[in-house]
Amino acid sequence: MNNYKKSLMIGIIAIVTLVLVFGGSFALINYSKTINNQSVVAGDIYMKYTNGKEIVLNSLTPRDTYDENSYFEFTIEGNNDSKKDIWYDVVLSYGDKVNGRTERIRDDLLRFRLVEIINDEEKVVVDNQSYNDLNERRIYVNTIKANTTEKVDITYRLYMWVASGTILVGNTEDAVYDIDTWNNQVYASINVTVNGDFNEKEVPIAADKVKNQLNDNNSVVDDKGIIYLSGTNEDINFNYVWYSGKLWRITQINPDGTMKMITEDAMTGIYFGETVDFENSWAYDWLNEDFLDTLYNYQDIIVTDAKWELTASYGAPYHPEPYKIVETAVGLLNTYEYYRSLEKVNVEKFQKVYLNNGYQWWLSSACDDTLESTAIYAVGPYDNDDGLWGGEPYLSAWGVRPAVVLKSDIMLEHSGTKNDPFIIVNDKKSGKVNEKLNNRLSGEYVKVDNKIYRIVGIENGTVKLTSVDYVRGADNNVLNKVYNNPEKAIRDYIDAANSNDPDYWAYYLNNNWLTDNLKKYLVEGTYYLGLIQGTTTSMRSYKNTICQEIETNETTKNCLKTEKIWNGYVGIPRIGEMFAYPIDGNIQNTPNMFLITPYSNDDYYIAAYVNGNIDVLLYRTAATVRPSINLKSSVKITGGDGMSPDTAYEIGL
Repeated sequence: MNNYKKSLMIGIIAIVTLVLVFGGSFALINYSKTINNQSVVAGDIYMKYTNGKEIVLNSLTPRDTYDENSYFEFTIEGNNDSKKDIWYDVVLSYGDKVNGRTERIRDDLLRFRLVEIINDEEKVVVDNQSYNDLNERRIYVNTIKANTTEKVDITYRLYMWVASGTILVGNTEDAVYDIDTWNNQVYASINVTVNGDFNEKEVPIAADKVKNQLNDNNSVVDDKGIIYLSGTNEDINFNYVWYSGKLWRITQINPDGTMKMITEDAMTGIYFGETVDFENSWAYDWLNEDFLDTLYNYQDIIVTDAKWELTASYGAPYHPEPYKIVETAVGLLNTYEYYRSLEKVNVEKFQKVYLNNGYQWWLSSACDDTLESTAIYAVGPYDNDDGLWGGEPYLSAWGVRPAVVLKSDIMLEHSGTKNDPFIIVNDKKSGKVNEKLNNRLSGEYVKVDNKIYRIVGIENGTVKLTSVDYVRGADNNVLNKVYNNPEKAIRDYIDAANSNDPDYWAYYLNNNWLTDNLKKYLVEGTYYLGLIQGTTTSMRSYKNTICQEIETNETTKNCLKTEKIWNGYVGIPRIGEMFAYPIDGNIQNTPNMFLITPYSNDDYYIAAYVNGNIDVLLYRTAATVRPSINLKSSVKITGGDGMSPDTAYEIGL
């Protein structure tokens, strides 16, 4: 396979060009002020290139690292006779198109390395950095100190290559490029510019931005030097991160500069597993298969072999020894980490701890600190001092709040508040006007027919959405209806949709609730009706709702799908689907909500959320729903940034 792949990867051209602000002159930056129409130069920086304007990479194949013989070299020369430091930065941006080629290589496939040449030795300043949305991307900052009368002379080399393992070329469905496009159309073109003035600049390293906000009232440090954020939302309004269509909270800063963060809301709700062993649980599979697949460019943003410590230690003043360590990309917080979040909060303010969102959500800790435990911890609503609950992993189905560890070399922009969350530089930028919506991210907000939805995922080019609100009546109160008529032993969404009875949810949603204006954007979607065997412990895996094989080891993406499906315009979420979880932020205010998943072999029951936990309801019980729809592949963005309900994408055809 590797030899075949190499034979196809030819013909790509990468060009690095200079942008000079004074025509053909090498003078790139001048610092001046005007006095009586006279220009007084306070300091100069010049840039020249010594290796030509182009890096030409022919017969290119993805590489594990850079090609030491292929680089763009430039030199910064200058002096500074002023009384202020001159700050200059190296910025990469899109270069011109290459004649005869039309397909700019995908940003996340490019890698860069920047080095200084000192006494013929390379000093690495940026290494193996991926660049997404390169427009005006600052990668390095340096200074020429005040009163520098002797000329400064610093040479830099920039290496560029295509990352190993990230490109599939062929005619298969999963290929990034087809063969003809790769050989004849793909190119990379990057501008290198240097900008400077007397204003201090920074490469916004993540940990430093958060550390600047810490004090004795909002953080604690344990004996391993790990900093934990601890306090209420009022104390900690500086740790919000918007990443891959989801809002996160930074929870800790490690001595190596990596940081752990957790989603602000539960992303779904599922049974934990057959045992309390996180590594062999259904929660582990969901996090590292279904959820990980929704994260953009995660290989360059998160630590994919992060160490997740399993411990039930709670309230210890020292870092406990774990009873097990699991290495994987996505995990759950343990009880010790949760305890640290509330250490700076008294009992009266407990409900305002920044990690508490009013719902039950799983931790990774067994209740008695061993894998032989029969119960596992979760954070629940506030009926005790610390909020910890214990539940049998196969009887309780609570919320899942994924946690990841950010790499130490990522860069953050913005302030980190809830209204202005940090943006990860390598993340995919918000969608632009006329961009197709099926190019966007799971979790982003979309406004359709004056209602707000979140993107669940992209399926066969169509965008699946789930409403952020329950169905409401003319009085704006939550609307409750029965699922179906159990007296007729009708259990399927299919039969209800064909019943001609507006008292049943499936018929009501696809007829009374569905408007002509909404329908013009929609295509029929496939809704899976796989059975959760609620009476059998080993049959409660979320995979059973979509996969045909019971207890399959395959992912839900790759498994043979259940034959129990319904094709139609408006459905409702299934167990284990993204955003299939209650809303409102407090389970005590949350109405019962039907899911589309049949529960056990009993014809009378359907899975539903009751008090924030998956339970069962009789078909004749009245409950609410949150509709799901599928948008046409031709739908485009006409406005908004997708980051919140208030700034949701607006769409058109």
